[in-house]
This record gives sequence, C-alpha cells and structure tokens, in this order.
Amino acid sequence: MEQPILNVNTISKSYKHNLILNNISFELYKGEIVALLGENGAGKSTLISIITHLISSDNGQVKLFGKNAFEKSDRETIGVMLQHSFSLSKVTVKESLMLARTYYSNPLSYEELIILADLKEKEDTFITTLSGGQNRRLSFAITMAGNPELIFLDEPTAGMDSHARYHFWKKISYYQKQGKTFLITSHYLEELEAIASRLLILKDKNLTFNGSIEQLRKHAGQTEISFNSELPFTSFKTFSTIVSHSVTGTRYHFLTNDTNGFIKELVPHLTDVHNLSIKPHSLETLFNQLNKGDN
Repeated sequence: MEQPILNVNTISKSYKHNLILNNISFELYKGEIVALLGENGAGKSTLISIITHLISSDNGQVKLFGKNAFEKSDRETIGVMLQHSFSLSKVTVKESLMLARTYYSNPLSYEELIILADLKEKEDTFITTLSGGQNRRLSFAITMAGNPELIFLDEPTAGMDSHARYHFWKKISYYQKQGKTFLITSHYLEELEAIASRLLILKDKNLTFNGSIEQLRKHAGQTEISFNSELPFTSFKTFSTIVSHSVTGTRYHFLTNDTNGFIKELVPHLTDVHNLSIKPHSLETLFNQLNKGDN
C-alpha cells in the first residue's frame, strides 16, 4: 500500500483563545495536486504554516515523508510559496535566483529558474520594480529552486493576468508528471477545478470535505439543465425532479437532484426542445453552496 508523503493528524490551533483549526487530519500522496479551499479567515494559511513548521500547533502531529520530527534536511524536499511576495531593495531578479540556489545542495539550474519565472528580459531589473504578476512568477521560481518534492502554494496566481495564469498551471502539470506533489490555495476556483485531483475544504474551523470534485458533486447532488423552447414554461416547471428553475427569454434553466428522472419527464417534449445543455455544478457553485449550508 502506498505510504503518504504527508500525514496531518488532529492539528488544532488557537490565537488568543479563539479557535482557528479544530482537529484537522488528512494525508497527501506522491504526485497529487490537492486544492485547499475555505473562505477568508478559514485557516488555510495558518494550516500551511503549521505543516511547514513556520508556526507551531496547539496539539496534533505532522509527519513528513514518514518522519515525526522536522529535520534540517527536510527543507531540501519542500517548497513554500507564501501568499505575499517578498521584496528586497537593490537586488536584481538574477541575484535573487542565484541567492536562492545557494540554500540547497542540488538546486535547479539558473537557466531553468529564469525560464520558469519567464523573466529573462528582466533578469538585471531590481525586483522592487516588478509588477505584481511578475513578482509572483519570481516567487514561484524561488520556491522551486531546491527542486522540492512537496510544494505548498498559497494564492500563487494572485496579480497574474489570464495569460500568465494559463502558463503557470501548465508548469504545475509538468512538475506533477515528474512526480511532484502540490497543496494549493487559490481564489480562482475554475482553475483549481481543472487541475486538482482532490479537494480539502475548511469550514467552521473543521475539515468538512476531503475528496474529488466528482464526490463533491455527488454530495451536492445537483445538475444544471437548460434549453430553448417555444413551449410555455408551464409545460416544464411542474416536473417532479426540479429543485429550482429560472427563465431568460426562451431559455429555460433548471436544477435537479435526479438527472435521469428529469430527462424521462422531458422525453414527451423533446421535439420542442433545442440547444439542450446538461452540466454538473462548477466548483465555485458547489463551494458557495457548501459554505451557505445548502447541503
């Protein structure tokens, strides 16, 4: 049986008697891309800081690569990209990458890192003059400087434009195929939906969901169905399988807990139905429902 490379066991944390995390437990396995979700203040950054030993927990245990104790050598195997980019005055892009390499015994080459940051034309530029997106790309390259096996990314694409975000996720997929493991937080849920193999959702200080997006959809149990029809809306709104409905001109929209049952009810009207669309809820919709307590 495959052993986890990270085991988080009953981690709790409080600040000034305010509970932030309550008995959080989960595991990560080699080659996974796992999304850590939660509303602002849910404790995502705190949890990552505990796992990476930047802060201590009140109780519980973190095992990294099967070891209970966090050793100096473990810093060779993990990379951490925090939510806020760093800034050093009068230090160039090239100098910052070269400096990052000196902390590791087997770093990636400078050439690979500058390509990873996509800042070759800026390598002699002071990092204080970089845009927000450029600074995030530099931060990611620095995170990867030691060629880590387990990487924590906290809002990695904040400040990047859509083009840069697209290429960033392609790089993540590339490194995943090399067997690297990622735990990622991001407000761009549509991007996480496309790349994450598993979701961890924090709510009310607890880990309320641990599974795939398909499992979350099954948990939510709803599908979006829409179509155009010249028939009056009354022909459809009495279907027993409808959870909710709305109308936009001649476009009818439905939510159902029973897709097969809805289609059976729709069959007598199929000749009057056009542009039929059947799709599961997006991750953003599912996440919002879960946090509103709809399920």
